[in-house]
Amino acid sequence: MPDEIHKVFFSYSRSDADFVLKVAKALRKEGRHIWVDQLDIPKGGRWDEEVEKALKASRCLLVALSPASSQSQNVLDEVSYALDEKKVVIPILLQSGNIPFRLKRLQYIDFTGDFDDAYQQLIATLNALSSPLAVPRADQPVQPSLDSPPKAAISVKHDKPESGKPVDANTPIERGISAQRHFPMKIIPAVIVVCVVAIGYALFANMKSRQEEAEASIRTHSQAAVDSLTTLMETNKQVMATGSATGLETHKQVMAALITDSQVNDFVGRYLAAQNSANATQLLPFYADRVDYYNQKSADKDFILKDRQNFYRRWTEVDNRLVSTIDVQQPQGDGTVQVSYTMQYRVTNPARADSKSGVAREELQLRLTNGDLTIVAQREKVLSTEK
Repeated sequence: MPDEIHKVFFSYSRSDADFVLKVAKALRKEGRHIWVDQLDIPKGGRWDEEVEKALKASRCLLVALSPASSQSQNVLDEVSYALDEKKVVIPILLQSGNIPFRLKRLQYIDFTGDFDDAYQQLIATLNALSSPLAVPRADQPVQPSLDSPPKAAISVKHDKPESGKPVDANTPIERGISAQRHFPMKIIPAVIVVCVVAIGYALFANMKSRQEEAEASIRTHSQAAVDSLTTLMETNKQVMATGSATGLETHKQVMAALITDSQVNDFVGRYLAAQNSANATQLLPFYADRVDYYNQKSADKDFILKDRQNFYRRWTEVDNRLVSTIDVQQPQGDGTVQVSYTMQYRVTNPARADSKSGVAREELQLRLTNGDLTIVAQREKVLSTEK
């Protein structure tokens, strides 16, 4: 079997690089063929081409799960490619947090506790992968359970009787033959009927339980939506009836309170992906008509479009990755929420053989407009830079 089929591709977020390199180097010492971008991309090589080449040549993808990697578009793209190509995907949990949807049904190896124990589980999993008898698919769990390594098969040997010596009818072998010979075959139909009835009842009970859970969830969410809508309608009545500043401020606060953390997380993930597309027109829907845009007060979308186009002409490739949790301060008095997060950035221009990278803290002010979040203010502070 060619060596390439045993290659393991390590997918991770930059913020988890120290841990990933520790595991990768330990596996390499044991003779594992582990591919990591920081160790295996040659000087002058194009990152995207080398990653694609390594993914295609790998049989297995090892993905490090953390809040940062769950928000990384590059990591999600690599996982999707591996799953679509039916490669084996082994998730390892570094930090508790949201697990990407496509990985929820896969068993993961938990590195949040004892490192040595988790590392031995990883070794056992890779050993099983190398076995010619074990060829798991990417749409199946890595192992039924990773709590303990698989037990070895037990071989039972029966000694032959001495020549000329009769075999005792009470020995285990004779008892087994006797029991098989005299098994009452008439009870088999009754056993089958009982099994069918038991399975049918279990399925019915499970379906009924799921239906009751769904109905309870719908009632809860429906009532929450009704309560929010009622509060909003009452506020609108107050504003229209009195036109008072107090009523207007209350209205803004209610609108800000309707913004959930999950909405913010989804918005930031899509916004970073749009930034990485290096396409200025894809960014415009994320902005309000007027934005306090860095040092430009009340910039319109034409101004933002031209600024982004100039940026992408200078830097044709952009890679922004979330490396922190997303902080949300809500609500603000003006009907907005304040969102901040740290990202690791890398911009390159291969034509000019130029690149820059570093860490920056981005601050966004978001407002809910017609059911969609939009940016009404944006600031950024560079924390570190390197070439």
